[in-house]
Amino acid sequence: MTSPAETEEVERLAEQDPRIQAEIDEIRTSLESYAQQFSQPPPPFLKDKIWAALGSSSNVVINPESDVTPYAAPQEAPVADQAFVQMERAPFWQTYGVAASFILLAFSILFNLYLLSQLRKTEGLLARATEDRSQLASQLEINQAGFTDLQSTLAFYRNPENRIIQLTAAKDTAGAGVVVFWNRKENRVAVTIQNLPPPPPGQQYQLWAIVDKKPVDAGVFNANIPSVQNMKNIAQAQAFAVTLEKEGGSPQPTGSILMLAEV
Repeated sequence: MTSPAETEEVERLAEQDPRIQAEIDEIRTSLESYAQQFSQPPPPFLKDKIWAALGSSSNVVINPESDVTPYAAPQEAPVADQAFVQMERAPFWQTYGVAASFILLAFSILFNLYLLSQLRKTEGLLARATEDRSQLASQLEINQAGFTDLQSTLAFYRNPENRIIQLTAAKDTAGAGVVVFWNRKENRVAVTIQNLPPPPPGQQYQLWAIVDKKPVDAGVFNANIPSVQNMKNIAQAQAFAVTLEKEGGSPQPTGSILMLAEV
């Protein structure tokens, strides 16, 4: 048998999970069918024995001088014979069978509760595993993209057609540097930075190609990206320079030259 608290918990779970309610209904139906199938009426000889006991214990009071119809004094109903009481009781095997059925019902409910808890635990583990798998897939994509960039950078570094130009820093940017990679065959230009201080808010570093002593915009670059940054294509140049311009760049240099190197 279950305690009141366990019974309340079972009823709550049965409301949440139709499978548990269905199993409880099935067990109740089985118990009712069991009781109807094995119920036994009292033996016929008991009826005669009861009436005989009632007849022998009744007292009748009669007044011979009176014309009144004989009157039977009311008597208390006789106590049924002990044998009848015992026969009325269910056989011990039937009583224990019902008790065993309730015990099986309790164990079945507890076992279903255990299975339900294990199912929820498994669902939680599966959800976490799915989330971990998604995170790993995202990380793998990031790593693959980084590996592709690294391969592209290495290929760019190793290209024998590249000219490597180290820009010289001015006094106010001492210790900083910019390396320009220029592929004259493909007109490609890229830069890497070395200890370049971050620009003031609203400003950005800009690269210039000096062509016939005139600056040509080669694009802006970020000081916080250590990897290779691709710039605009340049077909001809006698030198490269770096200035500090407004964010997004300027069509003509407005600031002083911070770094300069001839090709």
